[in-house]
Amino acid sequence: MKVKENEDIVNVNLKLAHLLRYLRKKNNWTQEHLSEVSTIDYKHIQRLESFKYNNDFRFSTIQKLSKAFNIDLLDFIKCIISTESDYILNEPDSDWGKVAETLKKYECDE
Repeated sequence: MKVKENEDIVNVNLKLAHLLRYLRKKNNWTQEHLSEVSTIDYKHIQRLESFKYNNDFRFSTIQKLSKAFNIDLLDFIKCIISTESDYILNEPDSDWGKVAETLKKYECDE
């Protein structure tokens, strides 16, 4: 069971990485700008988005990111963990179906 749990954690971390990249590009923001508006260190933004390291994130990081993108916290979390977003693991630049639908009501997806 431990292997499955680790795979789930990796998938959630990878989904967050792709979601950050997607939202940042939708807003035409640099990583530096996201760092400024979220008050998250620039290097941490790089690590979260690049997925090159073990990117376990804290809840406070998710709160800051949802606030920076002006997205309701619950909707932001749903977009990260949604089973509908599983295919973003292979196609991070694609239109995300239900994830995109959830984000439509926010400025970042207009």
